[in-house]
Amino acid sequence: MANKQSKVDSLEERISKLVAENDILRRENTEIKSEKLISDLMVSAEKQRLALISQNSDELA
Repeated sequence: MANKQSKVDSLEERISKLVAENDILRRENTEIKSEKLISDLMVSAEKQRLALISQNSDELA
C-alpha cells in the first residue's frame, strides 16, 4: 500500500509541475501574440502613412 501511495504522490507532484509549466507557457504565448499584434499594427500604420505620402506627392506633381 505504501508503494501505491508513493506512486500517487509522485504522479501528483509531476502533474503539479506540468500545470505550473503550462501556465508559464500560456503567459509566454499570450505575450508573443500581443507583441505580434503590435508589430502587425505598426507595419499597417507605416504602410498607410507611406501610401498617404505617395498620394500627396502625386497630387503635388
